[in-house]
Amino acid sequence: MGIGCGMLRTLLLATAAGLVACAVSPPDQPASTLPFALTTDVSCNATHSVRCPATGCVHGEAGEPMDLPISIHVPRVGGAGSFCFATGCEDAVIEPTQTRGSAWTAIVRTNERTNKNAELTIARDLTFTLRDAGSLSIATWSGVCDPSGS
Repeated sequence: MGIGCGMLRTLLLATAAGLVACAVSPPDQPASTLPFALTTDVSCNATHSVRCPATGCVHGEAGEPMDLPISIHVPRVGGAGSFCFATGCEDAVIEPTQTRGSAWTAIVRTNERTNKNAELTIARDLTFTLRDAGSLSIATWSGVCDPSGS
């Protein structure tokens, strides 16, 4: 049994259409290169903190350990959150900045007691760093975030 001209033409057109569709669609990207977004509000608690001079820590230097625990409540889309430290909590505004493949970033602003303007980075594994650069020193907290309510 042979293939008729009409059937062959249909088969060739279908193959050509499939090749064109493959050529114009972008290749699949690995999950790690896709932008990372928070899917729920998170609460972040620092387990480690250090302070360096305003010029930064010298290469290889870990910085001076601090004993000032903090926690941050971060809404998944930014907005009204909270910043808590040893003596209490205050309102914070969380302003998302740039979403990267490996992390979600934001600026944390407070203007009650602490007057912070700190850089927050939350990685895909929900580890975080909060970097607060002042005129005299740079404080950096790190720890883990948990979905709110858990």
